[in-house]
Amino acid sequence: MVAALSLLSAARAEVDQMEAALMFTARSRGLSWPQISRAMGLASAQAAQQRFGRVTRRVESRRGSA
Repeated sequence: MVAALSLLSAARAEVDQMEAALMFTARSRGLSWPQISRAMGLASAQAAQQRFGRVTRRVESRRGSA
């Protein structure tokens, strides 16, 4: 159980990186925030933009502390 719990931080970091990259690529390829929010099951375009900001900050924060 302890070993599994210790993997969560690394798994979360990987998912954050993947999510930020996918959202960035989606925007680069012309998808709108409403399209992205629907694909991700989020309530609004604003929610998708805010999530992108949070995830991107977490990824950048990890890079800065590495």
